[in-house]
Amino acid sequence: MAKINVSKLGIKKPIEIKLTIKNQDKADEMLIKLLRLSVNADVQSEKKDLKPAEVIAQLEQERTFTKEAFGFLKDVLKLTDKQIEDAKDELDFNELGQFLNYLIGRIKGQSEEQLAKSLKEEEKDPKKD
Repeated sequence: MAKINVSKLGIKKPIEIKLTIKNQDKADEMLIKLLRLSVNADVQSEKKDLKPAEVIAQLEQERTFTKEAFGFLKDVLKLTDKQIEDAKDELDFNELGQFLNYLIGRIKGQSEEQLAKSLKEEEKDPKKD
């Protein structure tokens, strides 16, 4: 079992989840989607002249990702529809990504301390190119 700090979602008490293979598989799927979205966003940002169809495709991909991300949170954390709506009011897109990274790390067995340490390292070197 892992205690998940869900205060960023507007929920005061931590939620305990089982670190099952099923939850780890869901976390892997969400991480793949998160990374794919990030790669696509990087590719789009390198282009100088985006065509309207490319902008629309990027927006649709972001909307699909957001829906899937909140579905993942609802499923893994056993949140209610009200809690999901409240979380949508609390988070911006970057905060959602950060929380997903945190949650996925916890599901994959990382401790709070390990995640805090890796976050500090990322802040020191935000672009590891």
